[in-house]
Amino acid sequence: MGLIFTHLLRLTGASTVIATDLLEWRLEWSKRYGADYIIDASKKDVVEAVRELTDGKMVDFVVEVVGYVDSLKTAAYLPGHGGRLLVFGAPYHESQQFPWYHVFREEIQINTCVGPECGLFFRAAVDMVLDDRASVLTKLVTPRMPWDKAPEAFEMYAECAEGSLKLTLEL
Repeated sequence: MGLIFTHLLRLTGASTVIATDLLEWRLEWSKRYGADYIIDASKKDVVEAVRELTDGKMVDFVVEVVGYVDSLKTAAYLPGHGGRLLVFGAPYHESQQFPWYHVFREEIQINTCVGPECGLFFRAAVDMVLDDRASVLTKLVTPRMPWDKAPEAFEMYAECAEGSLKLTLEL
């Protein structure tokens, strides 16, 4: 989902797109889909890296797509004062620690998005398909494997094997 959001943010006019990931090979894909800067979260402190890239201003809009405790906490520190945080990745726990004090002090607006409640965005998505802006996303479907290789495909996905972005099993 991160690569799709990277592409969408670029298409919708974001002046700067910063992508983070724990896997270097996925960060290379982020560059292909429009990221101006990439941050390897396995090697760098994301908050400090964004602070450096923005001269301390932080960013206006953050999209968090995985829902992990650590990534949600990190995402909360990335918007500048009055910035926005879209939590697309569903949290994995009913309750978990979150930096609420920071969010309140910085007046960060949080929005969430879950499931098929996408009626408001459907027309924009259709337009993107019709005018070919979404066609580049088909390259995300890697690899395509025959059905008899399903166990291997699931293993690749579970291990985040390089090149296993969106696996497809063909009948």
